[in-house]
Amino acid sequence: MATTGEGKIDYQGKHFNLKGAIFLPKPVQKPHPPLWFGGTSGRILEMVAAYGQGWIPYVMSAEDFGKSVKSIKNMISGQKGHEGFTYAYCGPTIISKSSSELDTLIPPSNKDKADRLWIAGDPKTCVKRVKDYLDNGSDYIVPIFTAREKTLESLELFADEVMPTFT
Repeated sequence: MATTGEGKIDYQGKHFNLKGAIFLPKPVQKPHPPLWFGGTSGRILEMVAAYGQGWIPYVMSAEDFGKSVKSIKNMISGQKGHEGFTYAYCGPTIISKSSSELDTLIPPSNKDKADRLWIAGDPKTCVKRVKDYLDNGSDYIVPIFTAREKTLESLELFADEVMPTFT
């Protein structure tokens, strides 16, 4: 890759070529936007430690999340560029006031996953699940409300009865 001196890039590669390419808009962050990785394999965790400023896996138990956080922290210990590293958990979230309604929102084929890997249950159970991820190193929780027909209701219930516990 060559820079032409005017902020333009020339590149010749196997699959494409660029001549005088201009990359706009420029990122606000210097030297670049933070790189967040997902994934949980050993190789991905190595990439997180080598290049990342954040890690946000999708669907894993709080215990496994904590083990991976410890692994990443060990790998980045003492390295520059990882100050303020961010850990976030992202996963399916199903919340309901009643267990009978909850049973209708979780497909039977996903019941075992929901019990082990999701933030799912009544508000009290969801508070415990969120706390488990926070206690295992998560800085943020990114809930994905999966009960489509109840998304707004679930979001409101989560906002009213789970989130205030952590403010």
